[in-house]
Amino acid sequence: MDNNLIFSIVATIILFTGIITLFYVISLFSKAAKSKNWPFIKGFIISSEVIELHDSTEKGKYASTYRNKILFKYKVNEKEFLSSNLFWGSKISDSSLDDKKEYASKYTEGMEVDIYYNPDKPHQAVIEPGIKFVLYLNLIFALFILLMGCFCIKYFLCINPA
Repeated sequence: MDNNLIFSIVATIILFTGIITLFYVISLFSKAAKSKNWPFIKGFIISSEVIELHDSTEKGKYASTYRNKILFKYKVNEKEFLSSNLFWGSKISDSSLDDKKEYASKYTEGMEVDIYYNPDKPHQAVIEPGIKFVLYLNLIFALFILLMGCFCIKYFLCINPA
């Protein structure tokens, strides 16, 4: 296969990955901002744990990332819901075990908490409303991928003029 074709395919994949990631992060920002104005009710923590995920490296070893899995239940209009969405962006894993342990100890099993829910879609709920720092980091990451894709496309067009 021609190297130019391979490079153009890879550049296009990077560009579209950046676009998709950016739209995903923007949707999280939108939901997070709106959640500050959602009504809240009392709910209960069902379980609280830190999950370790393993990613293999080039040298055959693995790197660990962590994610909270805090399951809670609540009722809206006599209908019971379950959710594990601590805040918008909380399901994104990272290498910070201490932060994850802190959340797991902050929200313990059986604890009563305020649950902020979307009145139009009550299955959408969070314990901590608003925009968190992790979303800004993911926005930077998405923009970086997008810019790398643009750079690769521009580079490809410069070395292969029409």
